[in-house]
Amino acid sequence: MYYYLIAGWPFGPVLCKVTPYLQGVSVCASVNTLAAIAVDRYLAICRSLEFKLTARKIKHIIIIIWILSMSIMTPWAVFYTTLDYKDSSGQIIPMCYPMWPSPKAMKAYFIGATLLSCYIIPLILIIVCYLFIGVKVWRRDQPGAKNASACVIYKSKVKVVKMLAVVVIMFAFSWMPLYVVNFVKIISPQDSSKSSSYPDYLENIIIPIAQWLGSSNSGMNPIIYCFFSKKFRYGFRDLLTCFKHRHVLHDSSARTYMCVKSHIEDISSSPVSKRSASPRPGSTSPRPLGHRIVYNSRV
Repeated sequence: MYYYLIAGWPFGPVLCKVTPYLQGVSVCASVNTLAAIAVDRYLAICRSLEFKLTARKIKHIIIIIWILSMSIMTPWAVFYTTLDYKDSSGQIIPMCYPMWPSPKAMKAYFIGATLLSCYIIPLILIIVCYLFIGVKVWRRDQPGAKNASACVIYKSKVKVVKMLAVVVIMFAFSWMPLYVVNFVKIISPQDSSKSSSYPDYLENIIIPIAQWLGSSNSGMNPIIYCFFSKKFRYGFRDLLTCFKHRHVLHDSSARTYMCVKSHIEDISSSPVSKRSASPRPGSTSPRPLGHRIVYNSRV
C-alpha cells in the first residue's frame, strides 16, 4: 500500500522481492483455504458417512495449501526488482517492478497460474460445494413435520440457501476487481518512454482499493454468518464473555460447521417441530427430528 500512496520504493531490492511474494502467498493461501473449507463442509454435510476429516488430515491440508501457494508465487520473488525511473521533472525515483523475460511469459503466468489457481478454480469449487449443500438442505424432509412446523422448516431452509448464496457472491465480487485491473495491466501495451501506458489513477487509486476489497473478503464471512444465524451470534457472545458453553467453540470442527449446522438445528429445535415429535402415550419414543441432520460426526 505504501508503494501506491508514496512515490517510489525506498526499501531496497531485498524487500522489493520479499514484499510482493509474501502478499501473493497470503492471498493465494487465503483464497484456497476458503475453497478447502467449502469442500470440507460439503463432505461433512453430503458425505458424512464416507469421508471423515481428522485433525491430522486438516493439518496436512493446511500445509499443502501453503506449500502450493509458495510454489505458485515463486516467480514474483524471482522477477521483481528495483528500477530507476526518471519523472517529468528529471528526478530519479526508485521503483519496484516485475521484469519478466517476455510479455508472453507474463501473460502465461497470470492466466495459467495466478488467475486459475487463485480465483477461477477456488470460485468453481465454492460454487459447486455450496450448491450441493443448498440442495441437500432443501430436499431434506423432517419426519412428522406438518402444517405450522413445515412453515418453520421452510423458512429455515430459505435462510440457509440465502446465506450460502451471499457467501459465494461476496467472494466472487470481492476478488473480481483485482483480477480485472491486473488483466488490464497485462494487455496494455508498454511504452519504453513511459512507466506504463495505462492511466495513473489505475495504478495509484484503483489497484489499492481492489487489493483492500479482496483482502477484506476473509472478514466478511463472519459478518454474514452473524447476520443470518442467531446461534452464531450467541456462540460468538459466549466466546467473548467466557460463558459456560465456551468449550464447544474451542473445537475447530465445531467452528467450521457452526453456521450451517445452526440453521439446520433450528429446523429440528423449533417448538412446533418438538410438539410434532413428542411421543404419544404407550408408544415408543421416536428418534429426534434432527437425527438425520447431524451431519458432522466429528462435533
